[in-house]
Amino acid sequence: MTVERAEEFEVPNVAFPQIFRTERYSMSAYEFNLPNGKYTVRLHFAECFTGITGVGQRVYSFAVQGQEPEKDFDIYKEAGGPYKAIQREYKGVAVTDGKLRITFTPNIENPAINGIEIFAE
Repeated sequence: MTVERAEEFEVPNVAFPQIFRTERYSMSAYEFNLPNGKYTVRLHFAECFTGITGVGQRVYSFAVQGQEPEKDFDIYKEAGGPYKAIQREYKGVAVTDGKLRITFTPNIENPAINGIEIFAE
């Protein structure tokens, strides 16, 4: 699902704050059709949902192209509060079948992400 935030807020110290106005949530995976090769994948997160008010209220795992998953990921905890951006970057991600997958597994509440960048290496 996709939601656009109507309330006024700022996510400081980011090049493109508008990406945090939109959130994708409650997904199990994203799949991108790409030429075979190596890629850098950058994921953007900020806890902008007013229903999450503290650590431990949104916890999930995710993995990029089957790599070791990031387990028990908590945006609020990792960023140090709401409306603060964090990134996770993965270099050397190999695509060998024309597809790059990012998978999400919920634990508490729904997985959420604000942006995905993919760069050929």
